[in-house]
Amino acid sequence: MRALLDALIGAHIEFFSKRWEDFVLYFQSRSDLTLEQGYSGIETPFINYLERVETLLESTIRQDLPQAALRRIACGVVGFVSGYYSFAAIASKDEDIDETFRSLRGAMVASMARFIQETVLSNSSN
Repeated sequence: MRALLDALIGAHIEFFSKRWEDFVLYFQSRSDLTLEQGYSGIETPFINYLERVETLLESTIRQDLPQAALRRIACGVVGFVSGYYSFAAIASKDEDIDETFRSLRGAMVASMARFIQETVLSNSSN
């Protein structure tokens, strides 16, 4: 799971470091997302991306989870990564945003892995 989470962070860095405008659009689309049943207003590419993240996570979790729980985990992972990236962009003046982001990858992976493990445990006890 940690290798997958690290790869997701790496993909975000690589993709968005060259496409700041796309990050702004992505973030605006994500801001419409709610954890309710409906996802109206979300751009199709974002939903496709979210579903891909769900599939990748599901392959590493190896435990049956309700689709709603898997969606919440995927939203949490995607939101965690993109949210941190946006704060790094705001806080960085002359610093290399991507280098700052890369330096915290290990901590981010550990945090997300723990979040996922706790979510899986809470769903298995229900």
